Amino acid sequence: VNGAFITVQFTVNSSAPAGDYALDLADVQLKSNTTADIADVQVTDGQVKVKVEISQQGIPLAPGWNYFSVPYVLENASVADVLKVVSYDALYEWDSGDDKWTSPVTGIVPLKGYLIKVNSPQTIVNLDPKTGPYVPPAIGINKGWNLIGPTGSASLDAETMLGSIDDSYFNLWGWNATSQRYDTVGINGKQGIISTGPPVTIEGTDVFTMPVGKGFWLWAKEDTTLPAFSP
Repeated sequence: VNGAFITVQFTVNSSAPAGDYALDLADVQLKSNTTADIADVQVTDGQVKVKVEISQQGIPLAPGWNYFSVPYVLENASVADVLKVVSYDALYEWDSGDDKWTSPVTGIVPLKGYLIKVNSPQTIVNLDPKTGPYVPPAIGINKGWNLIGPTGSASLDAETMLGSIDDSYFNLWGWNATSQRYDTVGINGKQGIISTGPPVTIEGTDVFTMPVGKGFWLWAKEDTTLPAFSP
């Protein structure tokens, strides 16, 4: 999951002599999934000038249609909270039971994929994980097409990520938001690179990567349940 960066600069008075100094941010309280790095600290004419670069983990969106997902249970799963810094034109989720798109979307939950349209590069950054004990997530998978998302903190191959339903699905489709087309298909039970694009690269699920934050189409051969791979 890529980061969104914000630069904050401030000035305070100081009696320290002019020069460059190190600044300890150990006691600075930051929002969950956020880090801060000192870009520049200088003392000049009795003033300390500090520039801090703040990075929050987020999901990048390219102009056009994007399939996205969240990799864990959120503290606040409402669309208004998750997408409050994102300007978007459309948001849908897929109803695999009735084979149709639905909107409006009421909440963003892990394991499900969502379709969003934006007109400029955006980043979903409000991804605070839920605190305290909770039941690990799982979703129902229906025979046919399902829009899913990986869970956990690392991008893994589909063979590992979907090991719990290995006998229940045939393939996966991956979307390239930059080129606005499907560019990768993963075939369950196959290994390595089968063929390269264009238009698509066909791979075995042992090398088909599922980056966290993305959404993927999965063709299921039967109804089943997909549990989270990890918190």
